[in-house]
Amino acid sequence: LHVSLGNDYVIIRNNEFANTPKAIHSYSEYSLITENYIHDSNMDQSNGFLSAPYWGPIGIHLGIGNQEVSHNTIENMFVAGGEYNADGGAIEIDDGRNHKDNIHIHHNHTDHNMGFVEISWWDDAEKMSSSNITIDHNVSRDYQDFVLWWAPTSNSAIESNTIIRTDNQYTGPFDGVFIFDARPADVKIRTNIVVTDNDLTEAVFIENFDGGVHDVSRTDNCYWDVADGEVNLGLPFGPGEIEADPLFVDWKSGDYHLESKSPCAGWGALDE
Repeated sequence: LHVSLGNDYVIIRNNEFANTPKAIHSYSEYSLITENYIHDSNMDQSNGFLSAPYWGPIGIHLGIGNQEVSHNTIENMFVAGGEYNADGGAIEIDDGRNHKDNIHIHHNHTDHNMGFVEISWWDDAEKMSSSNITIDHNVSRDYQDFVLWWAPTSNSAIESNTIIRTDNQYTGPFDGVFIFDARPADVKIRTNIVVTDNDLTEAVFIENFDGGVHDVSRTDNCYWDVADGEVNLGLPFGPGEIEADPLFVDWKSGDYHLESKSPCAGWGALDE
């Protein structure tokens, strides 16, 4: 489903997309993309790639700002192989010809995509920074990073998400949880729950590239490694951040509600 530039105030709701290399591509400002079920890429088309050997399948692709993405379920949008070993993702904000401002991504549930959200920069036709992007109350149990935030950004936030990185059968070039590249990276990260295991080969916060990871502010986040409890954070802990078992009801089967005695009550996506 493609909505072209200039067709604004569009609602895309209650659709199912299956066996497709890309489900929704929206250039519609002031739009709402909500309550859609997107699953399973088209493996018969270009061996699953949008553009082999680089671009894997995409669930929701935003080509301009002023959009809201909420309450969608996105599953299995990835392909193994190609230049990056595996590629694809749930949500991508990517088109350097248009602004990346005022985007709200919330209350989505994603499983086994090659990352939750990517925000482009280096390969854009023109370099467009981002601003006023809020990512909150999402549940992500994906391969690769929760955010690949290449673009410099301002006044943005990642808060109250539940991020499970214990399924690592497929890996791409980035195996951490958070990548912030170009500076400034004015992003507030707070009240998230991040769960990893020993198969995660990189730190939660990756320090290389252009150093944007050092600009973010982090408060009141919970990190836990299910193998031995010791998280490879990659940076010093911020104010109020803890390394502790969040005490999900049953994280293995996908129940991410918190038990009453959880050390991070009120944090994460399912304990508002």
